[in-house]
Amino acid sequence: MREEIATGVPFSDALAPHESVLPPFYLGIIRSAELTGRLDTALEQLSTYMERNLATRSKIKSSLMYPLVVLGLAILVVTVLVTYVLPKFADFFKGFGAKLPLSTRLLVSLASFSKNYFWVYPLFFLAVALLGLWLWKSQRGGRVRDRVTLKIPLLGEVVRYAVVERVSRVLGAMTAAAVPLPDAMTAAIRGANNFLFEKGLETAHERMLEGEGLAAPLADTGLLPRAAVQMVRVGEETGTLDSQLENAAEYYGRELDYKLAGLTTLFEPIVIIFMGVIVGFVAVALVQAMYGIYNSPALTHLGT
Repeated sequence: MREEIATGVPFSDALAPHESVLPPFYLGIIRSAELTGRLDTALEQLSTYMERNLATRSKIKSSLMYPLVVLGLAILVVTVLVTYVLPKFADFFKGFGAKLPLSTRLLVSLASFSKNYFWVYPLFFLAVALLGLWLWKSQRGGRVRDRVTLKIPLLGEVVRYAVVERVSRVLGAMTAAAVPLPDAMTAAIRGANNFLFEKGLETAHERMLEGEGLAAPLADTGLLPRAAVQMVRVGEETGTLDSQLENAAEYYGRELDYKLAGLTTLFEPIVIIFMGVIVGFVAVALVQAMYGIYNSPALTHLGT
């Protein structure tokens, strides 16, 4: 890049071959900033945005680390019980010919299935992995993922706030760098990373180009909270759109932190309860089976 720029190649053209390692909206913003002569301001705004975005991602990862570790341990415990422990108990119970309770019969059947058809579990996890890959990589899968995610209680609100914060941050940074609003909207659409928001913002972008302003088309999408739309409206009317968008980004960034904290706080006991229910069910089933063995024909004959 340095050698190309030294020979007179524009900065954006030197960046173009390396677009895959940059945010999706980065190159378009650089091109617009070059045309307006505000490349320094645009780079500073992009740097600030990327730092804040990285900080948000780090918070999400750190918040979910403990619940995911607990969930992984729960899956590991259940796998060991079903694959190794229960088959041994199943053979033990059959030797006594005892009449087992329903819970124990279910466990024995599961153990027998796991022993004879153990290959089903790797196939199941492979199918789940392929489904996740389809949801994250394909366009059609992304549409399904985004629609379903936004409708899930609590999680949908977290995703909505995250997208609103990201869109507001990009729009605010670009307008502060004197990037034309249509180009800033294009960058925000590419940075939304959510199919429903991308479609809604594209419609708002088209209406904005027709002269309808920005606040009204955004309100009609029904995707942004009313407070965010009101901030945009005030910014348009007072000529302070960049500062209002930055305020919106700051506000929804804080709200996102609160929502994430609440979601992870709720997620932890759910995972622990799930693990406790599974292990408790196994323990109760085994204890009931032990009581049933006392009345088995084998022990009765042995006692006589």
